[in-house]
Amino acid sequence: MPDRQDKKIRLLLVEDDRVDQMAFEKYVKNMTLPYDYTIAGSVAEARTILKSNTFDIIISDYMLGDGISFELFDLFKKLPVIITTGTGNEEVAVEAMKRGACDYLIKDPEGNYLKTLPTTVELVLKRKRNEDELQKYQNSLESMVKERTGELQAEIAVRKKAEDALRVSHERFLTVLDSIDANIYVADMESYKILFMNKNLMNTFGRDLTGELCWEGFKGESEPCKHCTNDQLIDENGKPTGLCTWQNKNPITGKWYINNDRAIEWSDGRLVRIEIATDITDLKHIEEELRQSQKMESIGTLTGGIAHDFNNIMGIILGNAELALDDVPKWNPAHSNLEEIKKASLRAANIVRQLLSFTRITDQKLQPMEIALVIKDALKFLRSTIPTTIDIVQDISITDETILADPTQINQIMMNLCINASHAMEQTGGKITI
Repeated sequence: MPDRQDKKIRLLLVEDDRVDQMAFEKYVKNMTLPYDYTIAGSVAEARTILKSNTFDIIISDYMLGDGISFELFDLFKKLPVIITTGTGNEEVAVEAMKRGACDYLIKDPEGNYLKTLPTTVELVLKRKRNEDELQKYQNSLESMVKERTGELQAEIAVRKKAEDALRVSHERFLTVLDSIDANIYVADMESYKILFMNKNLMNTFGRDLTGELCWEGFKGESEPCKHCTNDQLIDENGKPTGLCTWQNKNPITGKWYINNDRAIEWSDGRLVRIEIATDITDLKHIEEELRQSQKMESIGTLTGGIAHDFNNIMGIILGNAELALDDVPKWNPAHSNLEEIKKASLRAANIVRQLLSFTRITDQKLQPMEIALVIKDALKFLRSTIPTTIDIVQDISITDETILADPTQINQIMMNLCINASHAMEQTGGKITI
């Protein structure tokens, strides 16, 4: 027996047999069942009633005077339906359940089926309430899923947009780093593993060394470099200290670099070392040439001073030799000795004059000059500076041709050409032809 309820159950009984109608009414009255019922005696009447009334449950006989109950299923919509029939046809029961009936009762002549009707109605309504709750929960869940799906789609769209922006930014960053004419790499400060190399550095070493140890890949060392600047890049609190600049010659490439090191925060939060190394090999060569030039300039200045003092001494020797020649007669053996002293003094004075001309630092002054004489004077000076294993042969056919030039510059040209030529044949000896 179902529990009594304050709210009555709105029930539609579709039954064309008046006896069964009366039996139903009597049973409801005797059992005081909480049914607010309406009775339809045909399919047509049921259609009319259903158009203007609402019910909680429908009990319908299968066979009706003007049709069968299945014809009303399109009007039942989602209402729970119990089918009753006087025949125990199993096929009808199966078909009724397929069409959406909640239960199926077989009427007996004694009307015993009515005794099970209240319980059946209660179970069907309870099942309907559970189904409605389940449907409501399912609808709520679908709504939540739909809402969350929309949120996820929005999040995915935002994330994709951020990832696209990050990818574009990353590509732009790599383009900038790869366009720099310097070797750039990033390495872990604890493991020394290389985390990034730009294209210029890959080209320098011929391959990508990412993942390898920096001191092994870049220096060919068997342990961390002695001059590693990692300790200088962070303070005692583990904070970056700033830029550290130093120079070294790479043992693998053989080139000189000026290195700018700094500790920076990597994408995962750890501190890493970034190094930007610029090739200064050409600058080193220029510095060396400049030092040599400065040395030569210093030597030239010193030589000029010595030559000037020596020229003064030679002037005294030559002057005294000429005075002595006037006092010593030619028949005296000392006269010929004095002549040799005079000739030697003149040659020495000529050499000193060329030294002074070579070392003099003056603005270039063009003047008419006999080129053959200037070249011959230069060759006289060269003879004393070039090894005796090298012959100097003069083949100068012109004698009095005059050009507009700086004699000092001509001397320097001859000196450079001949000294370079002598260096080429210094080991084997040879001949320089002018």
